[in-house]
Amino acid sequence: FFLMIRRPPRSTLSSSSAASDVYKRQPYYSSTLGCFSDSSVCLDTFFCYCCQVGRQCAALRGESDTHDCGNCMLTVFCAEFMPMCLRCKVSDKFELGESAVTSCICGVFCSACSVCMTARELNFRGSNPGGCCCKPADSTHQLS
Repeated sequence: FFLMIRRPPRSTLSSSSAASDVYKRQPYYSSTLGCFSDSSVCLDTFFCYCCQVGRQCAALRGESDTHDCGNCMLTVFCAEFMPMCLRCKVSDKFELGESAVTSCICGVFCSACSVCMTARELNFRGSNPGGCCCKPADSTHQLS
């Protein structure tokens, strides 16, 4: 399951690999309070919160537009814990540079907005979590 908060140490990038990793080291695409910038993700999170978290967990494993029942059910019982873990995982996967403390605070105190933000981030970076109730807008972008 998804229950791993402890972050692995970040690898040191050499100057030769820095150019190829520019895409990964960009900051978050949108803000935490930009919930309504993608209405389909906002509605999907509002009506199917647990399922959206499960879909994002699957997207982080490379399973695009797939439902993850295990993490969905885990979110039912750990509603504030799962967004915190999800946010930490997204930050680590894309090397966004967000501290664990910031991830925890946003994941716990702004959980719905945080889930919307991570869905937009996954869409932006090409890991489409999909939607349960609404079809997300195509927001996959390439950074130059």
